[in-house]
Amino acid sequence: MKTSVFSVSLLVAGLAFGGSTEITNDYVIGAMPLSVAANREEVVISIPWIEPGASADGVAVTNLVKTAGLVEDDDLYWYDSSSGNYKVWTVVSNTETHVQYWAPKQIVGESDSCVAAPDGKTLARGQALILKRNSETKPAITLYVVGGDGTGVAKTTMTMAAGTPSAPAYTLFAPPAVAATAVNGLTWTISSADDVKNDYILLEDGSQLKYRNNAWTKIWYNDAGSKQTDPAPSIPMGSGAWYVSFGGSPTVAW
Repeated sequence: MKTSVFSVSLLVAGLAFGGSTEITNDYVIGAMPLSVAANREEVVISIPWIEPGASADGVAVTNLVKTAGLVEDDDLYWYDSSSGNYKVWTVVSNTETHVQYWAPKQIVGESDSCVAAPDGKTLARGQALILKRNSETKPAITLYVVGGDGTGVAKTTMTMAAGTPSAPAYTLFAPPAVAATAVNGLTWTISSADDVKNDYILLEDGSQLKYRNNAWTKIWYNDAGSKQTDPAPSIPMGSGAWYVSFGGSPTVAW
């Protein structure tokens, strides 16, 4: 891929309701609407749900993001930290019924960085996807992310992939909450501050969080070159972030 997919240099969406946004599935008991501005090309999408009616903490990607408002060739990317590549789905349309749905996509000419997603792939709450709108026309739309609310499901934990100074590792994560989430309100298990002193969290707006004084702090410099900090950074509803590891491998729970 030649353009940013929430820049992993950092590179390196379910059946539609026809053209309607009406949600009628009897088993859908959670729906998160995400407003997407006109001309916005990429959107990070959190996974706050489980498969409707399922006991396991996972939801099929092809059932998760409704395609209403999207067009053919819009794509969903999931970054697989274990293999270091993206798994990709694309919007296709049934030629007879014109119903849109997600199907695995092999991106030709992009080496092994982007590969077709496996059929039936499920992702747990706390992971995230990236929607890439490829059409020339990108109107403002409302996306719907749906599933079961996970009531009674055990706490989910996620361990960030460990990198090295010469080969950093990337993990895309998202708090499974239908609300903005304070990063320091999450349950982090960090063996020592030294382990993660060079790591950072990259938010979708391009800002970075560093681990200082046993908490994640947003650090940036203003136009005058003065250092600015925010000790209480948050991740917006429906969004996610990259954990960029130069050695650390903390665990986060929700």
